[in-house]
Amino acid sequence: MKALLFLTLLVPLAQANAEPQSVPSAPKRLPTHEELMERRRQAAAQAAERAVKPAENAVDPSKGNKPASLMSRSEILCFEGIATMVPKRAIINKPKALEERMSLSDGARLTSWTQFYEANRGWIKTMEVTRQQAEGNEPFSEEAIKSLQGSSAVVVATFRGAPISVLPLKNPEPKPESPAPKP
Repeated sequence: MKALLFLTLLVPLAQANAEPQSVPSAPKRLPTHEELMERRRQAAAQAAERAVKPAENAVDPSKGNKPASLMSRSEILCFEGIATMVPKRAIINKPKALEERMSLSDGARLTSWTQFYEANRGWIKTMEVTRQQAEGNEPFSEEAIKSLQGSSAVVVATFRGAPISVLPLKNPEPKPESPAPKP
């Protein structure tokens, strides 16, 4: 009897803990060809709406802002079949007697600034400038201006030994005005 009582209690517990039997479900319905094509058309329409459209009257930046050529940004010094290029505005003194040396002659061989300067120290002088002077923020000293005016050599502005462009003075020094008389 104890065994029967035990089985009557154990069987309902075992059934309660058992996993529920899986009920066969209906197979999933697969989409038809027409439904797939309709989804594809909708996705393409949404992608077209999200696409970036070019601005009207926009200029193509790759065609409009072409950098200037190296020759147009440089000045040429040439003598005895050897030539070099320096940046525009690097030559700060151009004597009339040496103007023919500031154009490229036929058959001239292009060399670096240092090689050209070493070979032509007789008619080229350098003037070391500060970065502030090159940017046009600081004027040249009175002494430098006087030496430039009296020089018969081509003078090239240099910064740390290399030619550099010298921009015009941005803020010329204002002339001192006499104070107004007090009434």
